Amino acid sequence: MARIALVGQPNVGKSLLMNRLTGAGAFVSNYPGTTVEVTRGKIRTIPGVQAIDTPGAYSLRAGSPDQQVTQRILLTENLDAIINVVDATNLERNLYLTLELLDFCLPVIIALNQSDRLGPLGIKIDHVRLGDMLGVPVVPVSAASRWGLAALLKEIESRRHERARPLTVPGIEPLISDLASVLDSRGLSRSRAWSVALVEMGDACLDLAPAANRGLLKSALDTLQGRAAASLSPSGEPLTLLGRRTWAREIAASTVSAPDARRRRRGRLDNPVAVMVALVLGVYTAVLGVAYGIRVSESAAATVFRPVQYWLESLARLVMGDAPGATTLARGIAEGLMVPFGTVMPSMAMVYVMMALLEDSGLLSRFAAASDAAASLIGLPGQSVIPLALGLGCRSPAVLASRLLPGARERVTVVLLLAIAVPCAATLGIVTAVAARFGADLVVVFLTLAVVFAGLGLGANRFLSGRPVPLIIELPPLRLPVLSNVAAKTWSRMAGFFTHVLPVLLGMNIVVRILVESGVFNMPPSISAATLPVLGVRAEALAGVLVTAFQRYLAPVVLLNLDLSAREATIACAMVCTSFPCMPVTALSLREIGLKRTAVIFMIGAALPVLVATALNIILS
Repeated sequence: MARIALVGQPNVGKSLLMNRLTGAGAFVSNYPGTTVEVTRGKIRTIPGVQAIDTPGAYSLRAGSPDQQVTQRILLTENLDAIINVVDATNLERNLYLTLELLDFCLPVIIALNQSDRLGPLGIKIDHVRLGDMLGVPVVPVSAASRWGLAALLKEIESRRHERARPLTVPGIEPLISDLASVLDSRGLSRSRAWSVALVEMGDACLDLAPAANRGLLKSALDTLQGRAAASLSPSGEPLTLLGRRTWAREIAASTVSAPDARRRRRGRLDNPVAVMVALVLGVYTAVLGVAYGIRVSESAAATVFRPVQYWLESLARLVMGDAPGATTLARGIAEGLMVPFGTVMPSMAMVYVMMALLEDSGLLSRFAAASDAAASLIGLPGQSVIPLALGLGCRSPAVLASRLLPGARERVTVVLLLAIAVPCAATLGIVTAVAARFGADLVVVFLTLAVVFAGLGLGANRFLSGRPVPLIIELPPLRLPVLSNVAAKTWSRMAGFFTHVLPVLLGMNIVVRILVESGVFNMPPSISAATLPVLGVRAEALAGVLVTAFQRYLAPVVLLNLDLSAREATIACAMVCTSFPCMPVTALSLREIGLKRTAVIFMIGAALPVLVATALNIILS
């Protein structure tokens, strides 16, 4: 099967183009030996061709794990072509990576993405001249609107075997050619790319190579070091780096017109005050929408599932006779359907719609930039807002999204906050239901959550080793969200509700209903006599909080089946929102930050609910 790699800088629309080419058949897996995810899928309209969506990279020499994986794929995998996805509105910056890709001597097709935005921005690109100067085909496309995809697919099919010609730097070309000849004679494929990597990376290049080829590359590196002076400019930089910057500037100047109009318009659109106002209004509207949606859906679910409950009770009696468990089972199934559909699903849907709108419009990255000053108070860069916001939908993918942060210190802090102080949409939905049923004070609950969040962030900033890394983030263009993209993102994320949340809630509600009616949660008065004065909750509620270690949104399900006062419900909800990381988050944390740090997070999650309950018991008294 032929393989084509999609390569591009971050936020150029590469993953969306991958989705357009492969549809729903793509799958995501970790690249061997790393935690970096790579997407692969078959191109729907070209039989026998697989596309590989590589991690975004500004340059192949930057050294981050994501960029190393991209370089390793290009150097070692059996590829037939490269599709270089380029942001048409930032051509000069993108061309640096394009010039790096030419060194692989593979067929290269440039997908000039976001070309539909050039006209409104007053930019013109002569893509024919651009292709002539680079020696590769250039296809203007728009992944968002699907414009130009047919031409790109035709180019993929017809030009798969035409190899690109690298651009050469006169001062260093003899050295690169000599190295490439030696490597090629020993049977190493991509010999020119390996030679350029040796010149620019030195010993670090050896880590990218298969073990069988490291001796050969080490020998070539020894040869290079004997001629090192020929590879460097007077400033000490490799001549290839200076050459690419010069070529990128000259090529952009020859093919792009009206760059000043682009900069002026972007300056007006990226006004931070306007962005913050839009985000505050959006969040406020979303919160009101969630609250209203939950009220409507709970009423609708009760209307829909009450007949289901009567029907199930009749069926259970018919099958089980007058057995004492028949009514309990029927009630547990009906309630197990009412809670997910009436409370959890609308809150999850609203959060996911809001996230999709922010992502598709380009506001999410601007929110990260605008939040940088506030995030820096706890030692985090502004882009940490992105995984933290994703955690309000589901914390498991948010833990994975912490990989976009620049350092281990930042990733550990964000995983800590996600594990303990960021409730997912399912938890928020059921906590809201608990508050509505027992009259709990949600203001107290969320203020407590904010204090815990700030305290954990400040503590991590104080005790974690290392220095904070400044904000480095790409701002994608502002545009109106495409409703089809928003719907597709929301639906793909909501699939987890039907495959994971719904079955677990249904099963656990039946179990909890059976346990409640069997009296298991009726703890001895002596235990409640000990917990009430200190924590302000009875032992039954405390037992429900412990369920958060399995799934956080299961604890409020237990609380819904108890008889709580408003004060008890307030304290119990605050404990749930600041408790243990659930099992999926714990498993992902083990993989992302290691056993020792995950164990510390789990111990903090065990101690915090007790401290929170004690403090609230004193304050609310």
